[in-house]
Amino acid sequence: HKMVLLFGIAAVWFASSWIARWRIPAFLTSSAFMVYAAHEPLLGILKKLSYLAIKPNGDLSVTAIYISTAALTIVACVGVNTLASRITPRIHAFVTGGRNAPVTPH
Repeated sequence: HKMVLLFGIAAVWFASSWIARWRIPAFLTSSAFMVYAAHEPLLGILKKLSYLAIKPNGDLSVTAIYISTAALTIVACVGVNTLASRITPRIHAFVTGGRNAPVTPH
């Protein structure tokens, strides 16, 4: 068990330097706080609704719900963040603590 943890730590360590070289689109990086702040209530609601609607009866359906609700939550949070920053930039800046506030030239 401890060896698996050591290999996991090493894998994450090496993967992080590889991932850090990616060019991630700005709208994704600017949405990180919104995903962090809003994912839990939305994810919980989507999981409950999915379990009520689908009534999973095996590992495959449970896994499909797990992956699809996570993906839908991320897409929804990024979408809400993008719309909020475009439609109400000052309110968005206030709610997110000034992250990605509109830049005014001096």
